[in-house]
Amino acid sequence: MIALRARFLVLVFVVCLFAPGAGQLKKRKEVSIGYMLNFNPWKLAVNLGTFERVTGYTIKWLEITDSYKATVALANGEVELVIANAADIARAFSRDVGCRLVYICEEIDNSEALVIHKDWHADNGGPIRSPGDLVGRAVHVGFGSTAHFALVSLLNEMQIPVEADSAYKRGETCTLEPCHWVPNPRAVLLIGMRQDEILERWNTGEIIATYGGLPELTKLKEQGGVVLLTNRLMAQWQKVTFAGVIASTTFLDKTIQKYRSYNVRNFMELFIGEMAKANFYFTNNTKEFATEYQLDTIGTTSVSSAIASVTGGYDVDEVYKQLQLRRYPTMEEQVSCEWMGCKEMGRVANALKEMSKFFNTLKEDYNVPRKSSSEIKFFSLPVFLDDYSKFIDISYMQYLIDAGTTGNYPLDAGAYVHLGYEIMAQFGPTRSLLVT
Repeated sequence: MIALRARFLVLVFVVCLFAPGAGQLKKRKEVSIGYMLNFNPWKLAVNLGTFERVTGYTIKWLEITDSYKATVALANGEVELVIANAADIARAFSRDVGCRLVYICEEIDNSEALVIHKDWHADNGGPIRSPGDLVGRAVHVGFGSTAHFALVSLLNEMQIPVEADSAYKRGETCTLEPCHWVPNPRAVLLIGMRQDEILERWNTGEIIATYGGLPELTKLKEQGGVVLLTNRLMAQWQKVTFAGVIASTTFLDKTIQKYRSYNVRNFMELFIGEMAKANFYFTNNTKEFATEYQLDTIGTTSVSSAIASVTGGYDVDEVYKQLQLRRYPTMEEQVSCEWMGCKEMGRVANALKEMSKFFNTLKEDYNVPRKSSSEIKFFSLPVFLDDYSKFIDISYMQYLIDAGTTGNYPLDAGAYVHLGYEIMAQFGPTRSLLVT
């Protein structure tokens, strides 16, 4: 009798275990998010696991070393969300990848710049004082990038002719016999080259001017490069450059459960809210990123080291310097006409259209010699659209704003705080519980 009862209990347990819906309450939803290995305030939340704790999702973070592959990963279904730069976002929308822009992580601002070699700048007796002095000379830039777009937009605004480099035109790699091409002395010649190649040739004095971004920009300036201007100028001319969160349309439109706490929309609102809090923390507590503090067990650490830990763990000293070169718009700013609001009249929609039009004019040489020093990427576009606002979705931010959640988080006296963007303690961050 006892043996029969034991068998019955085991049978009941097995039936319950495999019954429909059994165990589902404990199973966490999963989402994959791609991100670049650069420095951002929200990387602190990645280090602390804050996104997972707040959203209730298991997040698989996919490191992307080549910015071009960010949107490719999204198109291939490898990730549901990805952080990408504006140039790649414009191409994704033009190619109808099936995604929407939901949040601006940062404006590129001063983190991309036109830099002149110290030996060629007027301060050191050189001939170059302004962009107009580049006529008849070459500027090296990564083709198809936001820097490329900003540079050409600048030269066009100044009515300076631009001639694009193509591998078959250059004397050392000319594939035509005889090679009749010579540079136009009344135009600026743009030579496409990878950032690491530019930095290498910069050290030899071969390159006199370049338009590029981080992390190479820091090294260019340290080696005497003089900044003439940055992307901030083009942003004032309605051609803003930025990095943003784009999400798969299939993922955004999926409802996982009837309860709001398990809904994709709720996940997006919570995720964006934490992004905004992280940016708010940096904007209002920048000193925390430049300060080291003592821990009882492992010596000194800093907020910057936490960010560096999810970006390869290198160049901790660069984190604070680089974060200051970008701008982080608030949610209220982002839903306005200055950013993602006002449909096709908004600045972001206009910038994406202008970038796509620019990429439509670029030509790629598919017969580049194997040993060409130019890296030719698939950056050109066969078509561009009249309106890019249909790919911009501010509904998640608008819901948060209407609910009184803007990313700001002043804490009352007596609140418990931890290291990271939750801290509001008077004497700086600590991993121990403090009272403000």
